[in-house]
Amino acid sequence: MKRALTGVFLAALVVLGLPAASTAAGDSPVVSVKSASYSSQPRPYTVTVFNRLDNSKLTAKITNSGIGTRSMSCRPAGAINGLGTWRCTLGSGRLGLGSIRVTATAKSGSTTRTGSGSGSISSRFRITGTSGSVNEGGSFTVRGNFDGGAFGVRARVTSNGGVVAGQSGSSCSTSGTSFTCSLRAAADIGGTSGTHRITVTESGGGGSRSASTSINVVGKGTPGTPSFSSPKKVSTKKQPLTIKGRTSAGGLTVQLLVDPSGSRNWSNPAATCTSSGSGAWSCRLTDVLATGKHTIVARVVDPSDPGSVSPEASFAFSVTAAPTPSATPTPTPSATPTPEVEQPPVTPEEPEEPEVEKPISGGLNNLLELLVLALAVLSLSRPGALSRVRPASSASFTGRNPGEESELETVGWGDQSPTWAAFGTDATDFWSRTAPPVVARFSPFLGRLSVDGVGIRAMLGSLWWLFPIGGVALGIAGAQDTGGQAVPPALGILVGIIVLGALDASAGFLASLAFTVGVAGNLDKHGIGVVIVLGFLWTGLPLIASLLRPIRRAGQGWRFRWDRLADVVIAALVCGWLAQRIAAGMDVIAGTGTGLPADASSVAVITGLAVAGRVLLGWLVDVAYPERLRATEVFEDMPEPRTSALVLGFLVRTALFALVGIAVIGSCWQLWVGVLLFAVPDLLAAVRSRSALAPTLRSGLPAGLTQVLVLVVWCSLVVAFAISKADGDLNKLKAAFVAAAVLPAIFASVQVFADDDQPRPATTWRLQLVGVAIVVATAALALHGWNY
Repeated sequence: MKRALTGVFLAALVVLGLPAASTAAGDSPVVSVKSASYSSQPRPYTVTVFNRLDNSKLTAKITNSGIGTRSMSCRPAGAINGLGTWRCTLGSGRLGLGSIRVTATAKSGSTTRTGSGSGSISSRFRITGTSGSVNEGGSFTVRGNFDGGAFGVRARVTSNGGVVAGQSGSSCSTSGTSFTCSLRAAADIGGTSGTHRITVTESGGGGSRSASTSINVVGKGTPGTPSFSSPKKVSTKKQPLTIKGRTSAGGLTVQLLVDPSGSRNWSNPAATCTSSGSGAWSCRLTDVLATGKHTIVARVVDPSDPGSVSPEASFAFSVTAAPTPSATPTPTPSATPTPEVEQPPVTPEEPEEPEVEKPISGGLNNLLELLVLALAVLSLSRPGALSRVRPASSASFTGRNPGEESELETVGWGDQSPTWAAFGTDATDFWSRTAPPVVARFSPFLGRLSVDGVGIRAMLGSLWWLFPIGGVALGIAGAQDTGGQAVPPALGILVGIIVLGALDASAGFLASLAFTVGVAGNLDKHGIGVVIVLGFLWTGLPLIASLLRPIRRAGQGWRFRWDRLADVVIAALVCGWLAQRIAAGMDVIAGTGTGLPADASSVAVITGLAVAGRVLLGWLVDVAYPERLRATEVFEDMPEPRTSALVLGFLVRTALFALVGIAVIGSCWQLWVGVLLFAVPDLLAAVRSRSALAPTLRSGLPAGLTQVLVLVVWCSLVVAFAISKADGDLNKLKAAFVAAAVLPAIFASVQVFADDDQPRPATTWRLQLVGVAIVVATAALALHGWNY
């Protein structure tokens, strides 16, 4: 009630006050000022004034930041005897950004009345985005909108208050109402990362406006503190001394001082040397040191950035004098026997400590990721997922349910293509149908490769031979590009083989063989790792892409369309992520700078697109070339591999597994435990074969491509737990090696007794929800990876 009464009272005051207000200002001009944007403001600028003083003359003034205060020309626009509408116009000039105020004055005799109105001129100017983070010394862009017309746009780049690279007012290119500023980062930011502030200003037409943003700059950072591996005692016989140790990377300059005083004179070091590709360094002193205790102080300088200097490290050692035997007295001739001469004891020299290969701390995360990926994929490379030859896997032989004829058992439009009528197509078709069963008896893996390109053979006939020939040519070109060194070839050749292998894994395999033969003369521990990883990138990824989800079907409807879409998304994201992690860790594998980590994102995108194209091409062949597929595909059951083939495959896989372990952790008990875990599934398979055990286990484990994803995720969790309990990089890697081998051994052991021949259930919405979870997990891994 009180609120209602208060409202009535206020309303009464307003009603009673209106007549008084009307009387007080009833004859003042009413000024109507419209707001506008800078580029769309009226030219000339005009306002409407309603004059309410009879028999008067009207004048007006306008105030704005762009023109100051100016008089306007006012003319009647329907006014009679001065009473009514007037138009007041600004004769020349363009209004600037900011507020507008127009004051109109009506004068009749001695009576003067004044009224005013306000508006504003707004700007479209704003920053819409940057090109993301940038490496120090690299180029980047800032984009946005501005008001066009008479305005120009300039940019200023600063860091810690100082102007970067003279960019105090760099011009930006404009198009319409958009601008792009091409800028560059500082060449040396003095750390691993930093921030540049970019201030963009539009100016002209009597006004200006600024906006700011920032960009993250990634620096090479300072080199790591050097370590020493020289003995702490050395004889004077060893002089001049050679001091050894390790740096965080290869190609760095190591400087030494001997017994420096408080002030360091690094302009004249006692010795200077360069670290090798593995980070090892060996500097020989020029001076002979006196016996006693000495101290060596070392630092590391990046030759490409002399301002990037590591923290100093010191090493204390002692120089011991070589023992001098005392003179033997000349015996006096006598009949007595010559007494034995006692030799002074010789103090044995301490042996030099062997140089120990230690993992680079900065690359530990990449090394762990590569370790998990290698073990997950190797676990699938045993006779099974990656090497099993499946008959007639296309939709032309596969219906919605086991044993059901496919709806695609008709002649497709692709079957009329002239490409398969080329010379030699009949021979190619015969080889495509008959060779895989023969090859599979001697090598399941090569049998798997022989059926991988069936879709291309169905489309192109004998022209398919261009793919393996192209793979060999690119492999040779890659070896020539590296000068016979076991390092990755140029990016163009590398991704070219990825694309070729995505369409036909046999082309990637032949490229791997040609490249390995070309660099065979320079293979060391790191080189072997490079050729294995490149072989997986060019051959293994296409095979993994073919391991589509077990719920895939050739039916119609939204559920089946979702299956097909999920095939593309999952295969592209998983394979793209695997390729990105491999490229990011290539420097660790090669033991030297390769430049490939900087292009890891490009490799990932190209791999993902190539794999997606492979899956889409498979669907196209299923639909458009059903008759051609019948002419090229193997549709009978494959023969069992020979025992010798199984044994050879087991030895090759175990050797590859051991090579991965030796490259990562060296020879230790953890290596042999991991090798034993890897061998367990094969040993169980041999026992199962000998005892004729029937497959009765329904494992419920994921299969195909999702098994790779699940293995990587769970192995990563187990590895993260294992390394949290270990101290030091090398101990962490040893613990990770054993931990990462456990889950693949369990998966593969369960599959030994699984019944893979049981029919798969038709797709259901429950499985669709599982597919959604798989897509989400895959996207998270592809976008963010895994950080230990």
